[in-house]
Amino acid sequence: MEQAHTRLIAQLNERISAADNTPLYMKFAQTVKDAVRSGILEHGNILPGERDLSQLTGVSRITVRKAMQALEEEGVVTRARGYGTQINNIFEYSLKEARGFSQQVVLRGKKPDTLWVNKRVVSCPDEVAQHLAIPAGSDVFFTQTYSLC
Repeated sequence: MEQAHTRLIAQLNERISAADNTPLYMKFAQTVKDAVRSGILEHGNILPGERDLSQLTGVSRITVRKAMQALEEEGVVTRARGYGTQINNIFEYSLKEARGFSQQVVLRGKKPDTLWVNKRVVSCPDEVAQHLAIPAGSDVFFTQTYSLC
């Protein structure tokens, strides 16, 4: 078993045994998310199968399946029948930090990029013109971009 899997199983067992009222599948899913955020699991890692995770953690396979469904719905993992469950690249951008998006991406060891979807000159709508303190109908640039990491 890979070192990342060994560490994940240890964290899962510790979290599952914690005495609180959180449903097991939620504890399981949160522990996997925490392992991704902390770098224990990385983009592209393949998780052990449901049966293995069930046996190694002592929880039912249904609990593991429900946790994996929740993780897939949140975009943390991608599941493919016959291939396994793969960790996705998750990135959480904080508007509370003083740094911009690009700085936060660089600090996480990645390379930021911008994809220009649309860039054109348009007539400025009245409401926007008021905020910009320009005459309504003035020509302005409309840009639409995606920030990538």
